[in-house]
Amino acid sequence: MNSPRTDWREKSRSVAECFPVDAFHPKVLGWISDHTENEPWAIACSAGADSVSLVLLLHAHFPTRRKNMTVLHFNHRLRKEAGDDAALVGEIADHLGIALRSGEWSDPPAPGEVSEAGARDARFSFFEAALKTDGCRVLFFGHQCDDIAETLLMRLSRGSGRGLAAPRPVQRLAGGRVNLRPLLNLRGEAIRTALRELTIPWLDDASNLEDSFYRNRIRNTVLPAWQNVAPTDIFRGAAAARERLDEDDEALEAVVDRLLPETLQEEPYPVWSLRREPIAIRRRALNRWLGANALRERFTERGFRALLDRSEEGKPFRCSAGDEDFLIYDGRTLYCERRQRGGSCWTGEVALPVGAELHLPGGRILIAMAEKIAAKVRTAVISGEVDPGRQVFLDAEVRECRNLRVRTWNDGDRYVPMGAPGSRKLQDLFTDRRIDRGERRTLPVVCLNDNTIVWCPGLPPAEDLKIGASTNHVVRLTYDGGQAT
Repeated sequence: MNSPRTDWREKSRSVAECFPVDAFHPKVLGWISDHTENEPWAIACSAGADSVSLVLLLHAHFPTRRKNMTVLHFNHRLRKEAGDDAALVGEIADHLGIALRSGEWSDPPAPGEVSEAGARDARFSFFEAALKTDGCRVLFFGHQCDDIAETLLMRLSRGSGRGLAAPRPVQRLAGGRVNLRPLLNLRGEAIRTALRELTIPWLDDASNLEDSFYRNRIRNTVLPAWQNVAPTDIFRGAAAARERLDEDDEALEAVVDRLLPETLQEEPYPVWSLRREPIAIRRRALNRWLGANALRERFTERGFRALLDRSEEGKPFRCSAGDEDFLIYDGRTLYCERRQRGGSCWTGEVALPVGAELHLPGGRILIAMAEKIAAKVRTAVISGEVDPGRQVFLDAEVRECRNLRVRTWNDGDRYVPMGAPGSRKLQDLFTDRRIDRGERRTLPVVCLNDNTIVWCPGLPPAEDLKIGASTNHVVRLTYDGGQAT
């Protein structure tokens, strides 16, 4: 269907007339309005109808953000037509003037041996690497209304709880990452019909018609049979159910927020104080505590349920938490007894002299470099084009910042972030920026020798160290979140 004569800018305007911006999911529009126009956006595009429409609509509806858009395309190299997909995505990005970053599966499995999970992991590994390289935390996906019904049935069969509200329009991840899905209110057939009428080319993945993957079997067999016997539109019904489940999830999370204002690493889990709460609250609270202490992945769902039940019986116990760690319940609280691992944990403060590279737990790295700032870089920083979540430039001519200290977050920590009228608590800034509670205690807090906070990854630098038009010498701090990003 691809044609070199396609006027993609005209197609972008045409499809935007079919789907005005208010066709986007309201939560996505709300998120966009709350964030700066300098925020880099990445857009996943496979060359299918949904993702092609997504690229065209974002280009049309948000012209001031085009310079900060990047299209991401991953070639699984599982079909001989995969090269055509890459060519079409490249043509669209080129004609629209949007940056393109492509990747491919370097060592794909042999035909018949690929798994749905394996293909997804390869694709998302590419996405994560591309986002990290570009200093981007926002990734758009073209999921639409039909995908909700598929996901709902798949997760029902696995006994999911919170997962039944997926795919979420705004999905917040650790380290400030966010996935956005603006097309969830649109039916897939409506999108394809519009593209056909506007003669907009796209490429279907023929493997979607095969029954080798579970999702394909749901899509091709179960959903048509379900719709055939249902008195109403199952896709609209599933979408409405997802919205209600998402609302319930937010309400329950708000209750847990109130009961556990802070879920802190190494602090005991207060089983006794939550004993009278409904089971849904207790389950979420325990799940959050385990996650904050990097323990949740060590428990299967059956093991998690057993831990929840045992901790509510009131009898002390000690059980393995994997990796030679143990969970201990004393009849009132649950806490973790960790095996000492040389160099894996850090407490107190550590020095960060300029020119040094500090290695932190979880593969995280913090680097401090003194340099003369180039005019182009200085302009980009001042205009907000550099993401302070990963890199900041401190004015070395204002205050001495060649001997920095690094520590973890303390309760009550506060500073004056760039652009703020006064000092603010780090806790409030973490909440504003949707930084995951489990991530907060792992982030390095960078201070001067007098303990004045100058930066924490994910937050703006200190106001009195921001660079200006006359700044020539800076200290550049770069943070690589390792396994946490």
